[in-house]
Amino acid sequence: SDARQAVEIALELTKRNAGEVYINSAGHLEFAFSASAGSVLSSLFSVPMGASFGFMAGSPAAVGMVMADYAVISDGNATVYATHGHKFGPDTPPPLCEGDVLLYGHIHIPVNRKNGKFTEVNPGSASLPKNNTPHSYAIYESGKIRHFDLSNDQEFIPE
Repeated sequence: SDARQAVEIALELTKRNAGEVYINSAGHLEFAFSASAGSVLSSLFSVPMGASFGFMAGSPAAVGMVMADYAVISDGNATVYATHGHKFGPDTPPPLCEGDVLLYGHIHIPVNRKNGKFTEVNPGSASLPKNNTPHSYAIYESGKIRHFDLSNDQEFIPE
């Protein structure tokens, strides 16, 4: 599928272009910056020097890599608040409205459930899934969230 190919391309380009990239014992991508990266991030994203700056997400080659603590995306009907999950998550959500979606990672377990006024979604993990869940990804399209097993592109419903 297109989504599977996008994940494969993002992982390959990350490995090829991002320098020293590895997956730590918690299953998170980590990488080394050049010595000047701190000042560049500070300038571009108003990140205070010395402050942590996280959430790296691989994306299709035409988009590149995104580095931010969160992204807010609207499809005209709902707002999707995408974050790594270490700061904002289902137990500590950002300000959300009825029908919004909290998309987070961090736990590497697929989730798709109503949580009060918002829906919480975790795509799982393409590289290090937890709790015997499949290597997976999720697609948000036309207001619907669908999870897929990366090994066979079969849609599944998270438990």
